[in-house]
Amino acid sequence: MSSSLRARVYGRLRRARGPSRWRAACLYLGAGLLTVSDFRSLSVARWEAYDDESTGLLPWEDEVYQAVIRPRDRVLLIGCGTGRDLLALRQRGCDVTGLEQSTSLADEARRTLARHGLPTLVIAEPIESYASQDTFDVIVFSHFTYSYVLGMTSRVGSLARLRERVLPAGRLIISYHGLIRQSSLWILLARVSSVGVRSDWWPEAGDRLYGPASLPTALGFEHQFSPGELARECRMAGFRVVRDEPISSYFRFAVATL
Repeated sequence: MSSSLRARVYGRLRRARGPSRWRAACLYLGAGLLTVSDFRSLSVARWEAYDDESTGLLPWEDEVYQAVIRPRDRVLLIGCGTGRDLLALRQRGCDVTGLEQSTSLADEARRTLARHGLPTLVIAEPIESYASQDTFDVIVFSHFTYSYVLGMTSRVGSLARLRERVLPAGRLIISYHGLIRQSSLWILLARVSSVGVRSDWWPEAGDRLYGPASLPTALGFEHQFSPGELARECRMAGFRVVRDEPISSYFRFAVATL
């Protein structure tokens, strides 16, 4: 199936009407037709349309950053968006580099920091392809960004590359979404269509898709982690989780070291 035909079929399934279970079945069946590149484009569209008016650190971020990040630490902030937490870390005296997959959001982050007299390096690139020789005291996946990385292989591969950028006493901070059970049928449908078109995306247990019908050019993806799954991925990449605590009923954060 050609890429243009896959896109048309996905678009029709994405806009399906009817009962919620039917819409979910169509969404997952259509998503199986997509490629990793398609997911990235849809993800960028989703976040560029997201209107985030929050400022400063969230309560859990404030507590964890106070405990883990020291002033003057070199910090890599992955998924910095328009600069909310990037600004807060700079104001605390950290030497921060921002990483953001959306070019327009990266530009906005630069403008935000410049308005506060804190010009900051913001790199417009997804974590999956980020390569640098810089080293850091702390690497932070911004608010649930790790859950938005598509595929266990890609997540572990990204962590393994980051391991080479962390100083010997460095720390890793990850917030993530805990598992909410959903019908196994959805993943099965996505796998059937993925195999049928030989997509480079393999749907995994814990993957969840969502998106408003009013914004068909965007697609929400997150991986929800079963107990111990995050620690296993960190261990596979050479990290050891030393702290893993709840933020709320379904959200958690972890701190890991080499």
